[in-house]
Amino acid sequence: MCRLFIYYNLNNEKKYISQLIMDFEHSIIKQSFLDRYTPKIEDNKLDSNINADGFGIGWYNEIDKKFYSFKNITPIWNDYNLDTISSNINSKIIFGHIRANLLGICAPVSIFNTHPFIIENKIWMHNGCIYNFKDNKYLFIDAIEKNIINKINGSTDSEYCFALYLTFYKKYKDPFYSMNKLINFIQNNKLKALCNFVVCSNDFIIATRFVINNNNNALSLYYNNLLKIISSEPLEYNNKKNWIIVPENSIIYLNKKTNNFQIY
Repeated sequence: MCRLFIYYNLNNEKKYISQLIMDFEHSIIKQSFLDRYTPKIEDNKLDSNINADGFGIGWYNEIDKKFYSFKNITPIWNDYNLDTISSNINSKIIFGHIRANLLGICAPVSIFNTHPFIIENKIWMHNGCIYNFKDNKYLFIDAIEKNIINKINGSTDSEYCFALYLTFYKKYKDPFYSMNKLINFIQNNKLKALCNFVVCSNDFIIATRFVINNNNNALSLYYNNLLKIISSEPLEYNNKKNWIIVPENSIIYLNKKTNNFQIY
């Protein structure tokens, strides 16, 4: 499956994108082709050895208070413009995602299917899949608000999950409760799924590590409260004690008031 990371540090310094995707010894660029590094987690056969099916970088612009992204369907190590862009954009919120369309079970490689996704000034990424999504897509279509579904551009299960989350969020005005509603929707419809979701605004960030209705292990996910980073794999080989595993079937949450990741 894919790999992702998030830097979310509203109460501290901006980081240049390059500091996060290039400077760490196990950065997301290196994760795209190096052996997996998932300490204290059993190797998952669904973790791809090569993540070469496109990449995306997202960030929050404090000037106009909007999210933006830079995406490509080439491998992240092979993009000519990435070095220039990443060395000149800084933010307190930065997303990174490298895609692996494992065994072709996910949506086709396309710029429209490349994470992160931005709708209604929220940003979303997903590592995992809804199995047999095509056969069950109608369940999501029926549940998503019309004004939101019209903003979906791609065909991934990930973006449809995002749209359903936004439907719940618009109704309940509670980011944490809305994520629980999404997880319950997948469970109650007996869908087999791996759900490492990440969503944020300039007020909160939520990430999940769920395995639903199947016998696979949950995909890897760690957090570092000192660095304010959530990542599929630790970005450092040293300082292992600072990289904590998100427990299986848990939600990690942070908002402006707490400024510390909380596990639920």
